[in-house]
Amino acid sequence: MKEVISFDMDGTLTDKKFADSVWRDGIPRLYKERYEIELEEAVKLVESEYEKVGEDNIEWYDINYWMKYFDLDFSVEDLLKMYEDKIKIFPDALEALDGLKDRYTLVVSTNAMREFVDIQIGGIKDYFTYIFSSTSDLGMVKKETKFYIEVLKEVKVEPENFYHVGDHSIFDHEVPKKVGINAYLLDREGAYKGDHVVRDLREFLEILKGMYYGNCDE
Repeated sequence: MKEVISFDMDGTLTDKKFADSVWRDGIPRLYKERYEIELEEAVKLVESEYEKVGEDNIEWYDINYWMKYFDLDFSVEDLLKMYEDKIKIFPDALEALDGLKDRYTLVVSTNAMREFVDIQIGGIKDYFTYIFSSTSDLGMVKKETKFYIEVLKEVKVEPENFYHVGDHSIFDHEVPKKVGINAYLLDREGAYKGDHVVRDLREFLEILKGMYYGNCDE
């Protein structure tokens, strides 16, 4: 059985500019038009409501919830398409996927809702055997170990044969480690240090290559 490599999406496979543009520009602009206020004021009001909810709660990620909450009569699909030009797959992500696809089963494990996942990684979805949205598929945030336990069950692999990499120190590193997963923190800014911290996905790829060839030599 192949070992499994799991990737977070925003900040790991894809640049955050797309999601940030939708949440911090798109929705405030709709709010501005709806309530006829200045954009600067709309940004402050919208972001203050986001912060009241916080990233630990599922509503934070639910764009349909926010459209209803702010009473915005606009298609979510059209809103996402407005910022489609902001979608960017990191070059090191493509290099890592190409280097790992033949030896490992690749999956995505993200907090992002399906609406975002489908448009952001639609062009690279063929690399992945499974794509998990914790919020859309399981109704939870990756802060819960239950999410990773469910993923392990779905892919039918033991934690020691499962690797996860992502850029959130809690959701992508501390939580999966609690269930025995080989978790790596992707720190593109150089803020963290440690054996399981990588600066980009090329470094992650090299670590896995070293493990693979090391095992072959045994």
